[in-house]
Amino acid sequence: MLILHYGDHQPVMTRRIEAKLKLPLDGRRQFRTFYAIETLNDCADRIISGRGPDLDIAFLGTIALQQAGLPLDEIFATRASLIKHCGGAYFASSSERKRRFHRTLVNIGMIDVAPTARDQYFDIP
Repeated sequence: MLILHYGDHQPVMTRRIEAKLKLPLDGRRQFRTFYAIETLNDCADRIISGRGPDLDIAFLGTIALQQAGLPLDEIFATRASLIKHCGGAYFASSSERKRRFHRTLVNIGMIDVAPTARDQYFDIP
């Protein structure tokens, strides 16, 4: 059993705290999280127990799958390759490779950019 502990991810609240405290702009702050992984009843040496380096929340699922030793599908494998490419700053990265990856996800229908149901029922410009 893989147990993953991670920080609460609250981008809207983080932006409000930044504004209230007049903190310097940090493109990563609202997406960064800490995490720690541990296992129960697993003797495999592949798991790096304890706290890992802080990273953007977008990478957390990929890290967990890698640590569990599960095979990665094409999407998770691509995101795993972006960990080294972008460093821990996924959302703040201006990487063209990351942008192409996102465009591909939209094109194959994995990301829906259509208006939300809320937009359909409320007059939102």
